[in-house]
Amino acid sequence: MKSIQIIAVIFISTFLSSCFEIIEDVKVNEDGSGTIKYIINFSQSSSKIKTLMSAGEIDGKKIPTENELKEDFEKICMTTKKAKGISDVIFTSDFNEYIFTYKADFKNLNNINAAIDSIKSSRGNDSLGFRYFNYDKKTQTFNRKGDDIIEKLRSKMSSSQQIIFTGATYTCLYRFFDEISSVKPSGIAVSASKKNSFQKLYMSSFVWNGKLIDQEIKIK
Repeated sequence: MKSIQIIAVIFISTFLSSCFEIIEDVKVNEDGSGTIKYIINFSQSSSKIKTLMSAGEIDGKKIPTENELKEDFEKICMTTKKAKGISDVIFTSDFNEYIFTYKADFKNLNNINAAIDSIKSSRGNDSLGFRYFNYDKKTQTFNRKGDDIIEKLRSKMSSSQQIIFTGATYTCLYRFFDEISSVKPSGIAVSASKKNSFQKLYMSSFVWNGKLIDQEIKIK
């Protein structure tokens, strides 16, 4: 969820493997409800990850087993089920291709922010209350804001470890009930139907500035 950038951070910091992608897919209905999906895809690095997993450690640190990783991933996803307004939570973990997915319905986007806070709290992080997502029904304006969670991860990594972000991408796909009238910043792609927006960020830039994900989208 959430972003779940938090889930991504777990796998990035565990595998230190480049060539991965994160897809954030949010559908917003006219009443502010909707569906959020995340795909964290390490398939391009699956062979390397399997080698690391078999070695049991990296840089002298123990690598969790598949069962431990699966349990951690499921624990994060299950935590969001307890958040108000979140329903129909579905998640999968594929340890053959190393693809992890999360999907949930929400009554309004503030439920997503609360769900992310619940994950943070469960992991001892007290930096709560950040509004990652917002939708104003009166003005029909959608906002996405980025924080510094991946920046903080990058700052703790050596220069050689930061190579993992080379070639990695973070894609934002937002779907709406009516046509988009404006998008900020400029340069974000809008579909032919004018109901969807698309932005692909390169992690090599995103890890230095989480605000690159910031968007404001107005609906007609």
